[in-house]
Amino acid sequence: MDSDFLKKMELKEQLAILTDENNNIVWQTNSSPVAGMYRAYFQSKFAGQDKLILYANQAGMAVGVILDKLHITECHSVKMSECGLKLFEKSGIKYDYEELIPLVKSSKDESKVCPIEAFLSEHADPKEQWDFLENRFKNSSPSHNSCEWKHGSK
Repeated sequence: MDSDFLKKMELKEQLAILTDENNNIVWQTNSSPVAGMYRAYFQSKFAGQDKLILYANQAGMAVGVILDKLHITECHSVKMSECGLKLFEKSGIKYDYEELIPLVKSSKDESKVCPIEAFLSEHADPKEQWDFLENRFKNSSPSHNSCEWKHGSK
């Protein structure tokens, strides 16, 4: 485990980092980690990568669902959701966390539950979960926040 990477998670300098076995950063994000990770996966950006290590501010069900597909062998997170923990326990990978939380919070608004975590926690069927994630992220373009509606006076 690289304590510098975990520190970045605690300080929210990054929300997720994937490294190879030699601690070389393969992928990282400081916004919407699940969306970014799944989009990168469906764009084959992790092809050829083996034995990845995940550092996350929050790890939950969406991360648990993709563990095997990304060949994640370790996960170090600041927060772990109770639902996600069940998937991590079944996976057999090495994992640790500092705080157990009921559900992952939205990266955009911490007062709300992440909508992806909410859906996954309410649908226990693995195929239904994967279909939801695939439909949501496989063919979607990256979200952007650069456009705002401008309201003029009448």
